[in-house]
Amino acid sequence: MPFLKLGLSSFKLIHRGGRVRKNTRAVLDAWEGNKHSGKSGDSIWTDGKTIYSYGTWILTMEAIDRWPHNRVLFNSTKYSPTTSAHQNAIKGDLTPWVSNKDLVIVDDISIGTTISQ
Repeated sequence: MPFLKLGLSSFKLIHRGGRVRKNTRAVLDAWEGNKHSGKSGDSIWTDGKTIYSYGTWILTMEAIDRWPHNRVLFNSTKYSPTTSAHQNAIKGDLTPWVSNKDLVIVDDISIGTTISQ
């Protein structure tokens, strides 16, 4: 399936004030606005389309051809304590605005897997 750069202006992440690392918060905010934050090699970064933790994708949007809507793909594979912290913070912010039918949780993704945009 094709992956597209998407305008997320209709979605607003709800930041619940939990303990989220500053760099994770900055990446979430940038992803929400389709903006780049951080760089490859950082513990967490985004190209505006996909969020990566240590070079492995953990969140992206998937365009669905049959309906003008998109799904969020969330990688829940466990790699390290830091990546788990990234995943927990991201999933906590996604839950309020992404319905179960629009959130696809995937597992068993090999470390270092990237998304071709």
